[in-house]
This record gives sequence, structure tokens and C-alpha cells, in this order.
Amino acid sequence: MTDDIENLVLEPLRVLRAQGDPVLSELREVKHRLTGLETAVIAVRRDTVHTDSGLARRQAAFDRLNERIERRLELLP
Repeated sequence: MTDDIENLVLEPLRVLRAQGDPVLSELREVKHRLTGLETAVIAVRRDTVHTDSGLARRQAAFDRLNERIERRLELLP
């Protein structure tokens, strides 16, 4: 009689565990892929910052050059 009661409890638990194993496996895969996406987003942000800083340097150089040209042409006071 005790074996029957144990089986009534253990068997559904075994079924739940068997159903949960694939879910855990998929969750691990999703977490791994999410980590890859986060890494890619960080790389894109870093590239954007690098590009923006390059543009700012070019703009500053262009402004200095423009000022020099205006002085030579005596357009500035």
C-alpha cells in the first residue's frame, strides 16, 4: 500500500521533471543568445561613440582651417 502511495506522488513528479528539462535547456540557449546580443549592442555603441568623436575632431579641424582662411582673406576683425 505504501508503494502505491509513493508511486502516486513520484510518478507525476517524474513527468514534471521530464517536461521541465527541455525548457531549462531552451532557457540556457536563450540566455546564451541574449548575452551575444548584448555584446553586439555594446560593440555598436562603442563604434558609434568612436565615430562621433572622430566627427567632432574633424569639425574642430575644419573650424580652425576656416578661421585661418578668413584671417588670411582679412574677413575677420
